[in-house]
Amino acid sequence: SENSAGINGGHAEVALRQITGLSADDHDMTSWFGLVNSVGDMINAFNANRMVVLCTPGSTSSLIISSHCYTLVGYNAATDRFQVYNPWASDGGTPTDGANDGLRWISRQQLLDNFDEWAAIS
Repeated sequence: SENSAGINGGHAEVALRQITGLSADDHDMTSWFGLVNSVGDMINAFNANRMVVLCTPGSTSSLIISSHCYTLVGYNAATDRFQVYNPWASDGGTPTDGANDGLRWISRQQLLDNFDEWAAIS
């Protein structure tokens, strides 16, 4: 059942409902074979102060964990970059980029290449 998975291995929208007590919805990052994406809708949800969670498929780049969810914590419209937070507090950091605090800025292309769905509280 929906509640039996909890937030470990469950679906992002279910976890959002369980954590916040609010309703949540989920969205595919792309549709029509990747030709149409919902990034604009995701940005609108984030800018409306809705909590947004991004989830990855089973295969990602080496800097993003596969089969995992991140929280969107920042968006820079001027550079079209997204700041994501890994709740495992790992950002793939190297000695040259500072603390391994779970925060990472990614481009729109990195977002589309590594995340296949997003969910937001309603």
